[in-house]
Amino acid sequence: YESLVEIDANGLKRQVLIYMNHPLRYKDYTFYQASYAIDKLSREYSTLAVVKNPGKFLPYFACFLTFAGLVIHFMSSSFQKKK
Repeated sequence: YESLVEIDANGLKRQVLIYMNHPLRYKDYTFYQASYAIDKLSREYSTLAVVKNPGKFLPYFACFLTFAGLVIHFMSSSFQKKK
């Protein structure tokens, strides 16, 4: 299932298709299609889950910190062996 949504921001309209593993990312929010159903009048509707993740850059920072630590470790090890 998929949902075609329309974003109207500052007078500029844009249509976006939301489907499995392809959420809509808009500003600080991510919109996922949570469910899809048909009501008694045969109308289709979708339920969207809206997520705001303030810590989304934390894994990138952790990887950078780990990489920097490895570089420092290997550089300090090579300098100690030369002495």
